[in-house]
Amino acid sequence: MAPLRLLDRTGIALEAHGQNSLVICKGDRPDSLMYRDFGGIRLPRTGWPQLAGDLQTDDGPERTRKLIAALFPTTLTALVDALATWTGTDPGQWWAPVADAARQACAPGDLADAVLKADWPLKATTAMRLADNPTKDIWVTAPNPLAPL
Repeated sequence: MAPLRLLDRTGIALEAHGQNSLVICKGDRPDSLMYRDFGGIRLPRTGWPQLAGDLQTDDGPERTRKLIAALFPTTLTALVDALATWTGTDPGQWWAPVADAARQACAPGDLADAVLKADWPLKATTAMRLADNPTKDIWVTAPNPLAPL
């Protein structure tokens, strides 16, 4: 939940999906997270040096969408499904620890509500690629398995 804490405390959003996030292990235990794609970062304009490109935005909901869409309905859903398959259990039981970790990672407010209550955003990648501007994000939503927890 490090990317969630980072957004909550600094306003910086990482597009932290599986291609951008690498888990660093010590022995057989995860120890830290390394982020490798700076093109997916979104940060507030104030408090940071001027950067070239579309990295800076004062649109807080945009930063939240970037993080949630990459982390929750994609990366964490894949991990939950893998754990459920591996253990022969219901995926629903794996979402409770994710919800607990999310509650610990961010203070109550808009970000916590977006993670724990609202439907999750997903990039409509095929629609984006077929659109006139193929790099402009197009969003759809997916049901949030954390909402009832």
